[in-house]
Amino acid sequence: MKRSLTNRLIVHVACCDLIILLLNLPDLIQFVLSRNGNWLLSEFSCKLIRSLLVFAQYASVLTMCAITIERFFGIVHPLRSKFLGERKHLRYVTFFVWIFSFICVSPNFIYLRVISHSSTHRSCSLLYSQNVPDNQRYYIIHKSLESMIFYFIPLFLQLYCYCRIATKLFYVDQTLQSSLPLNQISNYHRTLEDFDNEIDQEENLTSRITRTDSYVHSSINVKSKHLSPKLFSSLNNSQFSIEKKSNEDKFYQIYSNTLKSRRNIIKMLIVVIVIYFISFSPQVLVFLLFQTNTIRPVPQFIQTSYFIALTMLLITISSASNPIVYAVFCSKFRQRFHNLLRHFCFWK
Repeated sequence: MKRSLTNRLIVHVACCDLIILLLNLPDLIQFVLSRNGNWLLSEFSCKLIRSLLVFAQYASVLTMCAITIERFFGIVHPLRSKFLGERKHLRYVTFFVWIFSFICVSPNFIYLRVISHSSTHRSCSLLYSQNVPDNQRYYIIHKSLESMIFYFIPLFLQLYCYCRIATKLFYVDQTLQSSLPLNQISNYHRTLEDFDNEIDQEENLTSRITRTDSYVHSSINVKSKHLSPKLFSSLNNSQFSIEKKSNEDKFYQIYSNTLKSRRNIIKMLIVVIVIYFISFSPQVLVFLLFQTNTIRPVPQFIQTSYFIALTMLLITISSASNPIVYAVFCSKFRQRFHNLLRHFCFWK
């Protein structure tokens, strides 16, 4: 694929998906082995695995926001996108995403503990204080900030940007598509008139005329003094008519392919975002509705290890489905992925 800013950022999202996919496996394996959601590993593993998992989730959603903003300026405000598309700005964006994600995930690495609830049940959970009310209060503050920064703000930002992008692509571009060819044709007429004026001022000119038919190509070199002005002007008009038709066909093809490519990439990103927010919504809704004591009593299923396993499974499905989405909407991704498989599998 073309190494644009969007494609480079999509690579970062793919790296985050891979990290999430790999780090969700220990939780799923432990759930299968213990049957009640026990944490079987050490406390250091609890801190490392869960912190890296959350870190990848933070980086993924921030990178998706960066892609959304880049697409927004590239389509809605194209004159500003050239400045944002420079390679040095990609480094600034990725540096900010990873550093900010690391800062936000640091409380997880500090406060994650393996807590023994009974002789047979251990969990990897956040423990801010041994005092239960204080622990609950810190937990609500932490999760409220997390939900606001990494769920609600990205959700509304991307909804706004993609609504504006959809309006631009599916409505305004139709007007541009009908107006640009007219401007191009008028430019061709001006070019023909200027060229005819230059011919009248020259004493000896050599004209190369290329006529293109289905199977015939011919070149004729003539000097203007051997031809009448009327015939010479006719030959030049014929040449520019052929060039104009060829350039117009190329213009229509390039413009059509550009619109199709832009719409496909927007559709792909919207699907990825929808899958992401559907996968993470259960965790946020449970926190808002039940863990903040908004609704009482808490349903029994939410308090079981099966619900935790379900949320982990949704996150895993979200990360695993993104390459499928890329393959569906991007033909170049399919081609490169096929070439990669052939390389590793030694296919002829």
